[in-house]
Amino acid sequence: MRMGRLANLFFWEINDPLRVLVTAVGTFVIGLIFQHSLLVSLGQVGTVSQMAEGLHSMTGLVLVRAATSSNLWVVATFFVVVLTALAFRAGIERGYEAVVFSLPYSRAGVFCVKLVATLLMSVVILLVPVVLLTAVNLADVPRFDLSVLLGDRFLGLTIVLLAGLFYVVSIATLLATALRSMLMALVLAFPVLILPYLLGVNLPPRNFLFDVWGTLTILTADFSLSRFITEKILLYGFIVPGAAVAASLLMILGRDVR
Repeated sequence: MRMGRLANLFFWEINDPLRVLVTAVGTFVIGLIFQHSLLVSLGQVGTVSQMAEGLHSMTGLVLVRAATSSNLWVVATFFVVVLTALAFRAGIERGYEAVVFSLPYSRAGVFCVKLVATLLMSVVILLVPVVLLTAVNLADVPRFDLSVLLGDRFLGLTIVLLAGLFYVVSIATLLATALRSMLMALVLAFPVLILPYLLGVNLPPRNFLFDVWGTLTILTADFSLSRFITEKILLYGFIVPGAAVAASLLMILGRDVR
């Protein structure tokens, strides 16, 4: 019964009209940027017909360059921050969040549902264009088949992208729960998260997104995900975001809904 109530809350969250609109617009815009980056990278690098396990060697370089470009991640960060602020602050400022917490839901349950819904919508914004446009643009590459999308290298790239999204969502969630205004959460979270791209400094998520270039494009027969998952990706992609999420949950549990 409890899981059923949380499932109803989850579907209510992902069907919020404003967040659905932001997700749809974000997916379209990211698709345009990724397509441009992909075509530019294809023109500069090209592709090869020899098959590496999972990705062609040059094709892998093309995809990594396009999927980790600064332009794409700055715009994706904007949409993710908006989604996070809407999830954790809009209901409070509109007054209906108190009603949700008056229902038989635990605060931790409501928080987890909001976080999962935000992560899911963020994944849609980024990964749907990447997967679809990769298939469309590379379908005429010699010997292209589903292994390009299902191989170890593409899986590694997907893990990096998910880690980057988790980092962005976790920091935006921390600021949205710490600040008492949706506007302040937007104004502060977006500059903080894109600062590494604007200044070119070695801070997350820029640092581990860019470090993945060489790892994914090396043509070796013994490629494995264990070689690819570095300490930097574990730290900034999972441990730091996990700590930020835990701090956000503690703040939610320790104060009134406001």
